[in-house]
Amino acid sequence: MHSTEQSIEEVDDKTLSAFRNLAALVIARLIGTKQINPSKVRSKKKFRELINQLGRTDDWAFEIHIDHVAQKINSIHICTENGDSQSAVVLLHTLIEREVNTVVRLFLRIRGFSHTAITESIGGVDLKSKLDVLLPLIGVQPSARIRQLAFESQRIRNALVHFKANPIIATDLGERKGDHDVTQEKATEFFRRNTISAIRKELEPFVDICASQCPELQAAHTLIERFKS
Repeated sequence: MHSTEQSIEEVDDKTLSAFRNLAALVIARLIGTKQINPSKVRSKKKFRELINQLGRTDDWAFEIHIDHVAQKINSIHICTENGDSQSAVVLLHTLIEREVNTVVRLFLRIRGFSHTAITESIGGVDLKSKLDVLLPLIGVQPSARIRQLAFESQRIRNALVHFKANPIIATDLGERKGDHDVTQEKATEFFRRNTISAIRKELEPFVDICASQCPELQAAHTLIERFKS
């Protein structure tokens, strides 16, 4: 992958922006692992030499994260429209954890951890611990709204995944609902209080907002902006 050889005048704005974001991730990792000191990149020539190294080795490789949030939220919306709020809650919980994992991976990768080490660490931590401990440790403070969506959907999701199969109890004194009906009611109520549009508003920018809190990534973008013309 070598857009670096192309004249900047020949690249459209969208492609240029995407390349800058990719380059920023690589440069941030090199800053985080002390392979680059941004204060020592003082000339455009030095910056171009740096850019021309991107993508040439594993250490300087581009790592691409594709945003699937809109697609996943559309699937959640289809479930709610079809009256299947239970499946919608499971999908939402999964999406939130995916986005949290992406943030964790971005930050730890920038700081030099291998993908294998990151995968193992993510797999051994529950979502609550990621939000309450792991994200703050790497310098990210998730919003109260994200935490609320995560923990509410997690409670309903856990009831569905660890289904106890309590039956409907019917007597002359009345009827007590079974687990299926109880979780369906909780899931439906959840989406009454948390509309799909509100959820979309919170989740679509989540990774970008978190990434903006990364000092190494801030330094990388500053370097790119200084020599972008």
